Amino acid sequence: MQKLNKFMLSLLLCGFVAATLTACGTNPSHVDSNGKSSAPVFPVLKDASRTEGSYVNVENLRKVVPGLTKPQLYELIGLPHFSEAMFNVREWDYIFKFPQPGTTEPMVCQYKVMFDDHKVAQSYLFLPQSCAQVLNINAEEGATAPVVQKRQFTNVTLQSDTAFDFGRDTLKPEARSSLERFTRQLESKTVDKVEVIGHTDRIGTPQANLVLSQQRARAVSDFLIAQGVQPRVIRAQGVGAEYPIMACEEAMSQPALIQCLSPNRRVELRVTAF
Repeated sequence: MQKLNKFMLSLLLCGFVAATLTACGTNPSHVDSNGKSSAPVFPVLKDASRTEGSYVNVENLRKVVPGLTKPQLYELIGLPHFSEAMFNVREWDYIFKFPQPGTTEPMVCQYKVMFDDHKVAQSYLFLPQSCAQVLNINAEEGATAPVVQKRQFTNVTLQSDTAFDFGRDTLKPEARSSLERFTRQLESKTVDKVEVIGHTDRIGTPQANLVLSQQRARAVSDFLIAQGVQPRVIRAQGVGAEYPIMACEEAMSQPALIQCLSPNRRVELRVTAF
């Protein structure tokens, strides 16, 4: 019995180590310290966490250049579409769709971002490479432009301190009023997609922050559905403290730190509509 217990313990430890290593990040393209790869590897489309991809804002995509941080990339083109582990991630992968003239079928492209040792983006690749042509289409002359321009992109941010009590996930009355006004504005549009993304500050454990951000995103999405937004267009997710917009010194007192980090506690709504 003692030998069996030791054997089971060994199995559990091995499983824990394997899971930990996986969560610490993967680097299938063997991205070097400068954010480059001689043999980039694109993931299989069916393995995406968002297999439907997204119609990226081309103007934002043109602004993607070497030297951007992860929060800056997130603001321009959103979260990656594949599960890229939690820490020390060197690659982000996307599935982008672009309208094509003369057909309702979009052009489907994979897009890879590679980061250097300082978590700064240095390399960007398309698969197939011909997809890069969408960045060169003249907005006045390109046949794709009229279709792209019809899409409307709206970003709304709910500050968590006004939407929720600290550490809670129940919407306050003022947040409900704001969301009611927001959904009324959507009534005259054809909504294609609503991304609801919950964020926290760094106070607390990463796991607790991730759970709280997910709960807050779910609270907002549930309220939108109750107001008449179709569930099929909503995608709610929490990202914990992964994408801060405010950095604060560690030496602050706890109340001062909570106040300083308040912009990071937020729920973002990204709407694509016609």
